[in-house]
Amino acid sequence: MDLAIQPAVPPDAVSLTFEPAIYQSHDGEEAEDERPSILMLDSDDVQGLTQGLPEAWRKLETARITDLFQTPIEHFMVRAYASSGIDELLAHMTVLEAALGEEADHDRKLRPKAERDLSATERMARKVAGLLDDPSAAEAYRDLFRMRSLFVHGRAGLATISTDQRVMARRLARRVANALLDRASASAPVRSELLTQLLNHHLPRQSHSSAWASF
Repeated sequence: MDLAIQPAVPPDAVSLTFEPAIYQSHDGEEAEDERPSILMLDSDDVQGLTQGLPEAWRKLETARITDLFQTPIEHFMVRAYASSGIDELLAHMTVLEAALGEEADHDRKLRPKAERDLSATERMARKVAGLLDDPSAAEAYRDLFRMRSLFVHGRAGLATISTDQRVMARRLARRVANALLDRASASAPVRSELLTQLLNHHLPRQSHSSAWASF
């Protein structure tokens, strides 16, 4: 939860769906009133919702104390799901930066000479693809970052963020966060060492159309 944002006001009670309710009064007579409608879950639904939650929570608690989750990944993931439109997309892109970004992405002097020709965007795209072992994820990141840059730098005439674009950003951020959870719970590698490995995990680059079709 983002403490810098005022929580949403709960819906007014008049917006609820009400239904007739009959109950016995204190004097033993039946009285009729109204109450909010309640949708009950059957046992299969309850089991489906609770199955795996304890294990997933333990994995998250384990990851939180590792080097991989010392950056504000959770903060921006929560903000993304509490936002909409371009704000949602920007927050999901920031999730990726928090998960896999490093100072060397923007400061070439901190990199080995062999890596100084790579742009910050290309470094991130390679790390995303390396973590997910999926070249289409790199193309998706490049497309989303290009769109993000157009909005941030005030280009005129841009269309509204489409559902497909929002889903793409949401899915990519979720996949990266889950992959880091798996890495953290399995071996808790040092973050800097992992990012170097991912950057050097070369994958064949897909064409723009095939990447969007397979992602």
